Amino acid sequence: MEYFDNLDEQQNQSDTISAVFSSECDHMPCLNYLQCLKTSDFYASFRQEASSLIFQAQYSCNLDPYASYLAVTYMDRFISRQDIPVSTLA
Repeated sequence: MEYFDNLDEQQNQSDTISAVFSSECDHMPCLNYLQCLKTSDFYASFRQEASSLIFQAQYSCNLDPYASYLAVTYMDRFISRQDIPVSTLA
C-alpha cells in the first residue's frame, strides 16, 4: 500500500513541475528585449549597472548564487515590460 501512495505522490510532483514549466513562457522577457539591449546603450548600461549591484550584494552578504540569478532574471522580465524613465539631468 505504501508503494502506491509513493507513486501517487511522485505523479503529483511531476504534474506540478510540468505546470510550472508550462507557465514559464507567460513570464519570459518580451520577444524584442534582446534587440532592445543590443540597440539601446541606455538599457544595456542600466542592466549592467543593476546586475553589478546585485552581484555586489550577493558577495557582501554571502548570498546563495541562485539568489542573484533569480534577481537578474526578474529584473530582465521587469525592464522588458516597463519603460524606464531616462533622466534629462545627465
